[in-house]
Amino acid sequence: MPKFLLIVVLLILDFPFLSHAFAQWTKLNKSPVCFGAKGNQFGRFTYNGNIFVNTFMLVHRSGKVTCNRRHYSYWGCVPNSSRLETILTDDNNKILAPPASKVNSGGKYTLAGFTSSSSALVFPANKKPQCIFSNSGLRLWHGEDLKGHTESDNGGRTCADVYALLV
Repeated sequence: MPKFLLIVVLLILDFPFLSHAFAQWTKLNKSPVCFGAKGNQFGRFTYNGNIFVNTFMLVHRSGKVTCNRRHYSYWGCVPNSSRLETILTDDNNKILAPPASKVNSGGKYTLAGFTSSSSALVFPANKKPQCIFSNSGLRLWHGEDLKGHTESDNGGRTCADVYALLV
């Protein structure tokens, strides 16, 4: 093994946080994933490969959603709000990002450093990597739609790209 590569491997083993410096974001969707805010209008996509994911990132492509018919944003209810409502799940609606423990019963959560108008959302790293199996379905949801919570006045449609930081 070349000396440089051996040093890098040893550094990563001794200091796991350094692995992020060498990791790359991998785009999981082939075309933008679009979702609405009511009536189970989740956006579904698949990834063609078995992967272990440390964390996820969503990048806004187009559109906006609302939960009150007055104000629209990329990821929630109103512009520039710390309350976010965009959730990534598997096909069984198990929440993958943000951490399920951070999502309240109405489908809302906060994410330090991000607002409903941020161009991207980067979720915190998982304590354990999540396994995504080849061709398994993933879904993007508006939180109130996922939870079936006061969605009658919701509207709009937003689209994003989904990235994963692989282990």
